[in-house]
Parts: sequence; C-alpha cells; structure tokens
Amino acid sequence: MTVDAAALIKVPYSTLCTVLGVEPVASTAEAIETLATFVPIGTDGTACLLDVPLAASPDELGKALLGVVSHAVSLHDDPRGVLIVPDTALSVEHLSAYETAVKHFGEAGEWVPAPDAEADVPADLAALMGGGGALAGLQQQLAGDPRMMAALGGGGDLLQMAQQLLTQMTPEQQAQIELMAKSMFGHLDPSVLGAPLPPQPAADDEDDDDPEFGK
Repeated sequence: MTVDAAALIKVPYSTLCTVLGVEPVASTAEAIETLATFVPIGTDGTACLLDVPLAASPDELGKALLGVVSHAVSLHDDPRGVLIVPDTALSVEHLSAYETAVKHFGEAGEWVPAPDAEADVPADLAALMGGGGALAGLQQQLAGDPRMMAALGGGGDLLQMAQQLLTQMTPEQQAQIELMAKSMFGHLDPSVLGAPLPPQPAADDEDDDDPEFGK
C-alpha cells in the first residue's frame, strides 16, 4: 500500500481556513478521523494532506502543496523549507505545536523547498478579491466608509487611512491583506503600512511670493 505525504507548514490553522474560505473543524482529532485536508497543529501550524506518494520528488511535493494551499503558501514562516511526513503518522499527541511536530518527526521527515507562490498569482488573487467570507465583508466595510471615499477622492490621506484600518482588522484579515500585497507587489514589507507617517512639508503660502504682500 502506498503511503501518501503530508506537509507541515507554519501557518495558523485558523488563518489558513480564513484565507482559503474553508470551514474549520472542531479539533485536531476530528480532522484526523475525518481525513480532512487540513489538520490543526496547535495554534501556530497546519498539516496539509497532499494526496501524492511520500516518495514523490521534491518538485512534485511542492506542486502538490501549492495545489492544496494555493498562494497561501507564502504565509509559511520557516526558512528551513517545508517538512514532508507520512500522512498516516499524524497523531494528536505530536501535533500540539509546530516545533513539537517537527521535533517528533525528525529524520523520518524530509525537508523540501517551499514552492514559489508567484506562479499561482492570477487565479488566486482573483479568487481572493472576488471571494466571500471575511475578505468580502472587509471589502464592503471599505467601500462604505466615507473616510476611504474621501481619501480616494483627494480629500484625505490614503496612507493614513490604511494605517487606521489595519488597527481595526482581525489577525485573519491582516493575513489576507498581506497575502494580496505579496501577490500584487512581490515581497512587500508589511511594516510599511504600520510605520509612522513621514513628516509632511508645510504648505507654501502663495502670498509670500507676492512682492506686493505686506505693503
């Protein structure tokens, strides 16, 4: 019998479900019992069933992961790459946290390079922008906010508006915004929107240049 692969990614399960529009399960045990594609790993990771043989090449495993999590793979936060393990070896006791799972599988797993999500941008970006869930609600909120309309119309500071909106977003919404930013602009530093605004130059007083001013 062929053993299939599972990929451990350092992306919170709740964030991944929100970004992909997947209904989360109640527990890790339920995900394993029902053979769900995504299995929670504590609060900071997710195991993804790839439905390809464990013996597949690193390139095939990467493509399978990209096919499962789409552009959300760019949220994976581990410079070592992606750890591939037997999907039959997933158990609740070893999935309490991402690093706990990594340590448990050890040499039984195989590190492969994280796939390049940029190759999957067009379809996924369209899905994110046109999809439902939290992102759709966020879009409606932005569209109906008079401050945003004023900023877009030149009546306000768009960057300042974006900073204010970020502070009001949930972590899942912030993850979606970061994902879209990476899709459109590449490796955009997400701290840009959170950085203090640069000092604004004082407006020139046209009367200062008038030789008759003050007479």
